[in-house]
This record gives sequence, structure tokens and C-alpha cells, in this order.
Amino acid sequence: MRGNLWDDPRVSRLCDLTECQEAQVIGGLYWLWATADQHTEDGILPGLTLRQIDRKSGVPGLGQALCEIGWLEDRPEGVRILRFEEHNGTSAKRRCVDAQRKANVRSLSASDADNVRTKSGQKTPTLGAREEKRREEKNTPLPPKGVDELPGFANFWQAWPTGDRKQARGKCLEAWKKAGAEPQAALVLAHVERMKASDLWTRENGQFIPAPLVYLNQRRWEGAEVEARRQEAFV
Repeated sequence: MRGNLWDDPRVSRLCDLTECQEAQVIGGLYWLWATADQHTEDGILPGLTLRQIDRKSGVPGLGQALCEIGWLEDRPEGVRILRFEEHNGTSAKRRCVDAQRKANVRSLSASDADNVRTKSGQKTPTLGAREEKRREEKNTPLPPKGVDELPGFANFWQAWPTGDRKQARGKCLEAWKKAGAEPQAALVLAHVERMKASDLWTRENGQFIPAPLVYLNQRRWEGAEVEARRQEAFV
């Protein structure tokens, strides 16, 4: 959100397409962008349709109008906010992480604060959000293969496309267990294989392939069986 949205020609175009006033349209945009900021890291909102956008925002035709001005893309698996990484990129995420880290530090009791010291008695230096995250990932132990790992998860991890975002295997296993994905392993794997062949995951050398942890936390395979049957009906 920015202060000059009211005078943005594209907002005026949205008003013309929806036949609504600026206040209604900007209110709808606030809902959509706030929802995306909370529920996605790559701008893709699985399951969200243009009709749902109209209903939730209270602005008839807003979803289709956003597609026409190039702010939104309607895809079979859900809508995608275009140029999301540019507007909700690293700086926005870093500010969010920094704010959460500072809140956690303030919540430490006096006794807890005394425990956060080096062996020499000095307090440990405050780490930046990026360095703190790197240390956390480094210290997160991977589950021993064949001990805690589930067969379905092992197949899922092997099937996931290789890339920079394929990381945090231990956290992915916990997310897999939390989602109760093991009994649905065949459905999850089928959806992953289908997405690997999709235009979304193959375009621009796999730039839009999400991190496996994001995929599991958002349960993106849900509804995949219904969608597959629907597509088969049109073959």
C-alpha cells in the first residue's frame, strides 16, 4: 500500500471496470494484498478464485479487472499476484523477521536474560535476522535416514526438484508429520509430478517452484485429486 494509490491511473481504470468508487476499490486492494502478505511467499494463492475475490472484497468484478490491468493472473491452481517479489520481497520479509526478533528479546525475563551469556560472563552479541536464520538452519539436525524418516516423505523429498529452495529437510519432515501427509503420500507425489511438468514450474528455469517447506505448510496438494478428475473429464 502507498499514499498515491488514490491518483494512480490504474486504480481509476479499476473504478471504471467495476463501476465502484476509489474508496471501495482501494479497500478491496488492501484486503487482497494483506491476505497475500500473510499466506504466501511467492505471490501464488492456491484455491483462491476471481469470484472469491469479488465476494470477499465486496467489489463486483474486481478479480477480472485486476487481470485486465496486469496486477493479477488467473491460473488453474489459484490466482497469482504479478511482480509480488518486487513489492513484497526480501526487505519486507526482513523487517517482519527483525520486528519479531526484537519482540522476542523484549519478552525475555531477567533470569532468562542472564542465561544468554558467554562462558566469560559477557552477553552474546545481537545477531542480524539473516545471520540468526543461517545459524538456526545450521544447528537444525537432520533426521537419521531410516530412523525417523517416513517412506512417503523420503519419496516426496527425492521427487522434489533440485534447486536453491530445496532445503530445511528436518523442518520439512516435521511439517509433513504435522500435515498428516503420510497416508496421502501417493496423492502428494502425484501432485508434485504434475506440477513439475506444468508451465508454472518449468517457466524461467524453475523460478516459480516454491520451497518444499512452503508447499507442505500451505498443503498445496489439497484438491489435487478433484482437479485431476476434472481435467480427465475434458480429455
